Amino acid sequence: MAEKIKKTVKPTDSNVMLCLLFLVLGVLFVWQGAGIIGTAMMIIGVILTVLGLFELFNQNWIMGIIEVILGVALIVIAATVGAQIMLLLLGIAILLFAVIVCVLGFKNFKGMATVAKVLFILTILLAVTVGVLFIVAYVEVPQGLFIAIGAISLAVGVVMLVKAALTSGRKTV
Repeated sequence: MAEKIKKTVKPTDSNVMLCLLFLVLGVLFVWQGAGIIGTAMMIIGVILTVLGLFELFNQNWIMGIIEVILGVALIVIAATVGAQIMLLLLGIAILLFAVIVCVLGFKNFKGMATVAKVLFILTILLAVTVGVLFIVAYVEVPQGLFIAIGAISLAVGVVMLVKAALTSGRKTV
């Protein structure tokens, strides 16, 4: 059974999950605005936990444990903390995501095709923008800001999906 799991779980599964995360969050924020913060935090926690389990099944112990712990922590925080604090935490979490993607992708950057490099950089820049907007929303909460967060989250999801489609079969972040 373990052999079957090793063969069926691929690095692109994580990319697809992350694409779906950003697409779902984008739609929710454009549609519901600030009212969706708790749900967004819960979704991020669940997806991060699932990604951690993928990593554990692939025997990537350190990353898997970190992702599972962070995912469960986000779920608990979403259930117990107020919406205003969640904005700050979501911003920090998305900025950490951008840093992790940058660090993990940097080692493969030289071997990437030009289009993959552009999409990689674009993903990081858009994710940083979303993270910063969440932190700004912690201080000032205009409804238009959440529409911008949603639109940029949609863009991150689309860029990651295009990158995954263009580079399927090759090792990428």
